[in-house]
Amino acid sequence: MTINAITIICTVLGLLNPVTGAIVYNAGSCFVVLNAPLLYGRYFYDSIKY
Repeated sequence: MTINAITIICTVLGLLNPVTGAIVYNAGSCFVVLNAPLLYGRYFYDSIKY
């Protein structure tokens, strides 16, 4: 998420052209989506106190 914010700032400042900014932004979003399944199978029940 931080890389998306940095990409937007760099694109607005003109350090990246709009196409490169869009590609980097989408790559960061894909990384988040592909990384999300790693959370499956983890047990957080130990931290919950009833």
